[in-house]
Order: sequence, then C-alpha cells, then structure tokens
Amino acid sequence: MKRIPFLLAALSLWGCGEQSRTLQTNGSDTLTYSYQDIKEVSALRMNKTDSTYITLHYPLFEGRMADSMNAWVINSLNIDMEGGTVYKNAEQLAKAFISGYDEYAKTDPEYLQSWSAIVSVEVTQNTPLIISLSSESYAYTGGAHGMSAILYSNYDIASQKLLKLEDLLQPGYQAPLLQAGERIFRKNEGLKPDETLEGKYFFEGDTFSLCDNFLITPTSLKFLYNPYEIKPYSEGMTVLEIPYTEISALIPKTSLLHTYLKK
Repeated sequence: MKRIPFLLAALSLWGCGEQSRTLQTNGSDTLTYSYQDIKEVSALRMNKTDSTYITLHYPLFEGRMADSMNAWVINSLNIDMEGGTVYKNAEQLAKAFISGYDEYAKTDPEYLQSWSAIVSVEVTQNTPLIISLSSESYAYTGGAHGMSAILYSNYDIASQKLLKLEDLLQPGYQAPLLQAGERIFRKNEGLKPDETLEGKYFFEGDTFSLCDNFLITPTSLKFLYNPYEIKPYSEGMTVLEIPYTEISALIPKTSLLHTYLKK
C-alpha cells in the first residue's frame, strides 16, 4: 500500500485570526468545545487572478481536560508541511501557507496560478469514554489537481492517550481482523473470494492490508484509504467499515468498544 505525504497540517487550538464561536451543547457530549475559524488571503495579484487563500476550521476544548485535549490535537493533527517544519498553532500555519505562495510568486512575475487550502476538523464522537476527530483537508499548489485527505484519530479520555487497535482488541487480533476486513472489502468492490488484486490496487505485494487510519463509530471500526494509497486519484477515497458484530470475538469485556456490543 502506497503511503503519501499530505501538504497540510491541522491545527493548534488557540484563538486567533478571524473567529466564529459556536458552543456545542449536545446532551450526549461530555467535554465542552467551540469551533474556531481562520482565513488568510494573499495580497498578491488579487486583481489579476483568483486570490490565494487558506481557511481553517477546528474545535477548541474548554473546561476540564482542556489543556490535554488541545495538546492532543496539536500533536496528533500536526502533519509535516514542506520544508520539514511542524507548526505549533493555526495562525502560524495559515500565515506560512500564504508566505510560501508569496515567496514563490515573487520569483516569477508571470506566475498567475493561485493556491488554495481548506482544513476542517470536526468532533465526530464525544462520549464519557472516547472522543474522536475527523480532519478533512484539501490543498492546491499547482499541477493537474489538488490533494484531498481525511485523517481520523481517537482518544481515550480516562488514560488521555491516542488509541491504537491493540488498545481495543484482544491479543492476536491481527489475522482475524484482516480476514474480516478483506471479506468486506471484496464484497464492496465486487471481487470474488479468490480473485487477484494484482493490477487493480496499490496493495504492497498485491496482498490486502488494513490502513492505520481508522475511526471508532457506535457500530463499527471505520477505515479510510486516502487517494493514491490503494487506488488512483481519479477513484477517490475508499471507506471500509467492519461492524462490531463481525468481530465481537476480538473485543474483550475490558475494551472501550465493549459498551457498543451491549446496544
């Protein structure tokens, strides 16, 4: 499976730039958060072409555990940009994107192509045990097309750490989880059980594998392959959901997922 670099990072959670705050009061949520919005626009060539801009939308946690939650988002959603720099807050990231365009455009007075970047980070689940985020980004910096990506992360509120599959499933889960995933993948793709993957996908060694990008939902583990990971850009993203009912034997009673089996 090919691994691809993503241009954009998301985000620190300090208030900055242009802001829009909407307090979330969903009765099922256990942590309080509001959403911040930032937009930066390049002043170059605004009268000659479409403006270069970046917009950032992300949650700011408040009250109990605010420091750890905000630090988690910084560490887990800060994806390295070009040049090896990891930005510590949203304002810095936005200004770096615009200054990168300005510096590049000034080297070529005839360069009229605009850049754009959009990042939206949403809380998808906020329970007494787990909180999950989805970070959706799009960036265009020239070329045939822009790049889109969705990245998931899940946080154990009690231990205050990012969750991995080994934290949720019993030891030795890898083979049976892989088998369940491939069975569902083949069904979704219209493939026969013994049909080769060669020439159709980008799996390493033409052997099915699960990606590391997964989201905990109330009914399933949701895996998402971004463009170029297992398919060409033209085929977009691929979603694979493995229902908990399919892997109930892999979920111990001590797992944070076990509460979903009771519903």
